[in-house]
Amino acid sequence: MMSYIMRMLILALICPGFAYAQPTSEALSTVKTLLEAVRTGEAITVVNLTHPKVHELAGGREKMLSLLTETFRSAKAAGHKLDKVVIGKPSALGRDGEQVFLFVPYIGVSSNKERSTTIEAFYLGISADSGQTWRFVDGSRMDQNNIKLFIPSYSGTPPLPRTKHTIEQN
Repeated sequence: MMSYIMRMLILALICPGFAYAQPTSEALSTVKTLLEAVRTGEAITVVNLTHPKVHELAGGREKMLSLLTETFRSAKAAGHKLDKVVIGKPSALGRDGEQVFLFVPYIGVSSNKERSTTIEAFYLGISADSGQTWRFVDGSRMDQNNIKLFIPSYSGTPPLPRTKHTIEQN
């Protein structure tokens, strides 16, 4: 039994990714749920999986839910749809006090009758319970300064993924 524990400890020390496998897989599962909710317009699920600081910045949880519900309704009425999202490989975990965080890059393609938009961005995932539950912030407009609203001690590690917006007329 002791040799098993020693092997696991050594493995965790020499393979840091192994120690974080579960939190990363939980983050990916949660971000997939979030993206499906965005695709289908389930505002309550999006709000539930969004970091509480975003609720605060939107004027409160109920205000955010109301705004998001109206945004989804308007987008659907205008024929706007999320065509495809490809999720990339998550970054290594970072630590900010009691929180752990990571970046999940994505490429999203959306369209309406007039144009198609491709966004290359990321979600900032934050967990206050060592990766058991995750809440997200869309990073499509995030930079070295405003990330500190969510990760006060952010030092640039892991590095912010790049973002890019491309609009094509149909």
